Amino acid sequence: MRTFVVDKAPGHVLVCLAGEFDMEVAPQAREVILTAIRNAERVEVDLARVTFLDSTAINVLVAANKAARARGSAFAVINPTARARRLLTITGLLDVLTEPATGGP
Repeated sequence: MRTFVVDKAPGHVLVCLAGEFDMEVAPQAREVILTAIRNAERVEVDLARVTFLDSTAINVLVAANKAARARGSAFAVINPTARARRLLTITGLLDVLTEPATGGP
């Protein structure tokens, strides 16, 4: 998995993930996302280039959402691929982790 961190604006960080987001890379992704949450008021995780994600990846995203809420920060998953959207829908997390504009069909 490749990770790109982009500061979009003061207090707003975009984390772009690419490739497979699974148990092998989950610790790295978790650290990058949680660091962004500690340093920004708004964090978005872009899944447009993620080719695969498993339950470990879902765990990372849920933990990040909880961490952001505890800190009073905004967190959202954006641009989920069809596969990611399907997994988020099946787990009941699509509406929890995505913004309305990115969570639709």
